[in-house]
Amino acid sequence: KLNICNKIGYRLIQIFSDEWINKQEIVKNRIKHILNLSNDRIYARLCKIKEIEIKEAKKFINEYHLQGNIGSILRLGAYYKNELVAVMTFSNSSIAKGRKIDNKKSFEIARFCMKLNVIGIASKLLRYFQKNYEWNEIYTFADRRWSDGNLYEKIGMEFIKNTKPNYWYWKNKPIRYHRFKFRKNVLHKQLNMFDPNLTEYENMLNNGWNRIWDCGSIKYEMI
Repeated sequence: KLNICNKIGYRLIQIFSDEWINKQEIVKNRIKHILNLSNDRIYARLCKIKEIEIKEAKKFINEYHLQGNIGSILRLGAYYKNELVAVMTFSNSSIAKGRKIDNKKSFEIARFCMKLNVIGIASKLLRYFQKNYEWNEIYTFADRRWSDGNLYEKIGMEFIKNTKPNYWYWKNKPIRYHRFKFRKNVLHKQLNMFDPNLTEYENMLNNGWNRIWDCGSIKYEMI
């Protein structure tokens, strides 16, 4: 559906039911931002950037990012009149994310979110990182269900590829669990019934689980 819509010039946004049920305000605010309907609007030039502590970043990200907080080694905050209005976090490269080597100067933009519509703040946060820290590569992934990648192109990152769709497992409640938790080598610890002769998915089905897919991500890079 997404590829067809893009081909004929429509932008399709796909929302998981758990996002709407559990994080409805974040969903609404993100849709408003996409449609340029946000009332609270300020400019990045009015903001000050500084490194922030884990606790402050975690609280902000859990409140304003659909995917919530994730581990990071560096956290930058943008302040407007002493109020935190945007956060960008960075983590080191990961072999699990497709990096061939674990390079300490290779960084992933792990999370970026705003409390208000701060025009130009992503670019300002990234420039601050570039000027104040040693790096030789910066990359990130934009969720294709929500993003057309325009933000990262605007801040000077290069399109690399669209990744394959990813999937989560769900059972009775509107909660998704990442497939990493249900790798076949740990399934015997997670499930009541486990048959080593069956696939991961077959074992999950036998225990009442099913899976739901996303649309993959857009990978961007800066060297």
